[in-house]
Amino acid sequence: MTAAGARLGLAVMSAPAPALCVALLLVACGGGGGDAIPSPSPGNPPGNPLQGVDDPFDPPAFSGPYAVGMTRFDWIDASRDETLTARTDDRRELMVHLFFPKDAAGPPAVPVVRDRHWATLADQQVISGRVLRRSNYDGVFWPISDSPPLAATPALLPVIIFSHGGGGAIERNLFLIGELASNGYVVAAVNHTYHADFVRFPDGRVIENQGFGLDDDGTISPAEAALLADAQVLWATDQIFVVNQLLALHQAPGGPFEGRLDLTRLATAGFSLGGAAAYEAATRDGRIAAVVDLDGSIWPSGDPGILVPLLWAQNGTGSEFEVFDRVFADGYAAMFDAAVTHLVFEDISLFWRWDFPALHAYGSMDSLDALRATSELMRQFLAKYLDGASAPALDDPAQAPDGTRVRRFP
Repeated sequence: MTAAGARLGLAVMSAPAPALCVALLLVACGGGGGDAIPSPSPGNPPGNPLQGVDDPFDPPAFSGPYAVGMTRFDWIDASRDETLTARTDDRRELMVHLFFPKDAAGPPAVPVVRDRHWATLADQQVISGRVLRRSNYDGVFWPISDSPPLAATPALLPVIIFSHGGGGAIERNLFLIGELASNGYVVAAVNHTYHADFVRFPDGRVIENQGFGLDDDGTISPAEAALLADAQVLWATDQIFVVNQLLALHQAPGGPFEGRLDLTRLATAGFSLGGAAAYEAATRDGRIAAVVDLDGSIWPSGDPGILVPLLWAQNGTGSEFEVFDRVFADGYAAMFDAAVTHLVFEDISLFWRWDFPALHAYGSMDSLDALRATSELMRQFLAKYLDGASAPALDDPAQAPDGTRVRRFP
């Protein structure tokens, strides 16, 4: 694990190949938007990297019984100044993508990867001299259609607020988001302005990632720890603002979400720093009933702990358990025994699996298997604490997904 990765809360990953370390460093520090390509490994001369299969990517199907729809909202929090700009009249503005279950599939409208996001993934497109083949992803879409209506039943749908990793974007977590929506959840996925790789607003403005103000000296200073804790609090406050906006949608007469969002069954979730923000939000808002953290270390922010259950998925190496001392409810640490690395939770791990199925770029466990196991653990956890269902994958060691083990707290 690189020191820079640790500084952002990129928790517990096994030691990757050098090129992968570069990718993790860029994600950690909010980069990844440059054009630099790591040097090919010996045996793959410059200018002739080994490319992946020449075959259009086939997105894996979602597991749930519902089709998936999506719509976008540009929301401004008039009560909060934008602290990441110098303008005194700027207010905090977020792009939020709302994913939801539908009865019938419409024309797919969500690209597997957009051109600009592909550019920000540049440093993760080359590993060990191999390079992803861009043409495999042109014109390929997730099975997600545009706009309501929602599924007719059930009348009330549970809600999850989901945040991306530092320097990432929700467009990098669409498989897991689609998994949740296809299983009956409304997922409000937040792109955190100035900390996402970029955010494009409907009026054409594009706001780039400005990072977290960390240096590259390989240590975590108290000042840097404070910066990360501040970002964690900012993102948590974003999540709580989104909850309030969803309540307004639920109450809006004649709107497509009127009377459909069950905010008594509300969870927060996220990947990396987004997972830490999900935890932080639960320390601040009693409406949150459960938290899912996907491999994100939690930065100390003076939190008093949480009163709701926590599922923390970790890759296994250097697993962190201290936070469960501040979880005054059920806690679960789901671990992958070092068979996966941090970025296996993002969609790019599926691209590497497609182009180079024998490479195992993100760990010895098949990345689709790891994502499906993560989805299964998340869904059973949420069903247990939002709906009162059983969760054998969590509570019976013999039924944990292959390649995983679950430790329960207390």
